[in-house]
Amino acid sequence: MNRYLLIFLLTIFFPVTSVAQSRSTPKPTNRSAVLNPQEFQFLSINGRAVAAATKPCNLSLIECGNKRIGLYGYSGFGGPDSNNPRTETFIFKRKNQTTGIYLLTRRVNEDDSVAGERVRLSFIRKGNRWHFLEARRQFQCARGQNTIDWTKKLCP
Repeated sequence: MNRYLLIFLLTIFFPVTSVAQSRSTPKPTNRSAVLNPQEFQFLSINGRAVAAATKPCNLSLIECGNKRIGLYGYSGFGGPDSNNPRTETFIFKRKNQTTGIYLLTRRVNEDDSVAGERVRLSFIRKGNRWHFLEARRQFQCARGQNTIDWTKKLCP
């Protein structure tokens, strides 16, 4: 009898678990959403971080982004040992220029006005090295008129 009860319970709860897992897996970001830097708020750094940021990087785009993201106070959020944030890279080729975009997306649980944040690092490819250009960010608001779209404006 216990065996049948266990099978019955697994039959009931297994689909619920599968649905919950599929919902928690975020969809990849659309390439067009990261193309225009003007849709993101500019992030600045100063001091020694400027020299570290502008040093050419001969690693992969994801590795270069993981190294630069810490300069903006996002240390530990990106990279392979993270579980909440997601990092993505995008390559845009136009004539003789290759631009690389590193995007860090994270959910924010400790703030009642911000539900998520995205940080966009842009690079230019010269030879076999990535040269850092700038950092920008967006927010997804948890309250207010728009809680779906990403915005460069601060959340209410």
